[in-house]
Amino acid sequence: RAMFGRIRARIRAVQSAADRLERLTKRQEIELDQQRALAEHLQPFLHQLVAVQGGNLQPGPAGGYVPPPIFLNTMPQSGSVFIMDSLAKALDVPFVPVSPGYFPDVLLAVGAMRRLGLGGALTQSHCPPHPLNMALIRSHVDRFVIHVRDPRQATLSWLHHIEAFKGQADTLAIQSPPLPDGYFDHDLTARIDWQIDHYLPHLVHWLEGWLDADDKGACGVRILFSTYED
Repeated sequence: RAMFGRIRARIRAVQSAADRLERLTKRQEIELDQQRALAEHLQPFLHQLVAVQGGNLQPGPAGGYVPPPIFLNTMPQSGSVFIMDSLAKALDVPFVPVSPGYFPDVLLAVGAMRRLGLGGALTQSHCPPHPLNMALIRSHVDRFVIHVRDPRQATLSWLHHIEAFKGQADTLAIQSPPLPDGYFDHDLTARIDWQIDHYLPHLVHWLEGWLDADDKGACGVRILFSTYED
């Protein structure tokens, strides 16, 4: 009974975050429609600007067009690697690692963010809305993407993902939250229960933190929320 009570509490927290995300997504869809209409209206003027500047919308060190920095901040197990690989190949830009840490305790690196801010590169992180992270983000990019997935789905995906690390003590030692001794000796139901109690709350807290940051304008730059289903 106690276990089911905890699960129901987690589900209520997930549903609350999901409802907020749905409202935000609908609002952004309206804003995107308005922006598309404005972009169509301004397209002739944009072409003139590009012609005047020789295609150099963001000046590069030797002239020519430098794509703006792309910063994708993702919930773990939301298709991050696939998205980044696809963007890197399609845009032909390098990937700059900016967060040498492990979820949920991720802090962005100052030097790497400076490199990203020069443009012509992209990155991906799982960073939380820590004040230091938000300060670095607004110092080096003017917009970024928060990519999310239903935390319940992400938790189950993580459960299966770490099965590949079974027997790799060094890899398991740096996972957060750390797995208890004998974790893999338990049956699937017990492992799911443990992840619900210990991993799922981190995902919910991460999502709610970024929703709060966006609501309050704490980050100081534009945020686009996208979902795994998109």
